[in-house]
Amino acid sequence: MPKSIIALLLCYFAITAACLIKQVAVIFSIVLIVLAIAIIGKQKAALLMLRVFTGLQVLAISFLPYAASQANESIFKLLELNLSISTTAEYTILGTWTLFCIFQVWVSINQNVAKWFKNKNTFNVVG
Repeated sequence: MPKSIIALLLCYFAITAACLIKQVAVIFSIVLIVLAIAIIGKQKAALLMLRVFTGLQVLAISFLPYAASQANESIFKLLELNLSISTTAEYTILGTWTLFCIFQVWVSINQNVAKWFKNKNTFNVVG
């Protein structure tokens, strides 16, 4: 298993654990767990799922400047937790999310990762 996939899986498990402990975004956590299990199982569909998930994150991040420019319906209201987070912490969260998305794009288009998903085992009972 390439080291970049291991790092990505550790990030996925950390995000999932944090979401489940805070009891926030439970469906998102379940989707991440399914994606991580598919990646560990070297499923060919997992690479496609990883690339689609990455593409959706890139679209979400590219939408952020517009959403942040809206005064009343700011994207930062979605990031409010029970704690009072200052504006600089909100920008830190968004910056961290952007860096994670860049890392995820790099992992999903990496050739070593694509080669790792090519499963040579066939489980065809007939052939």
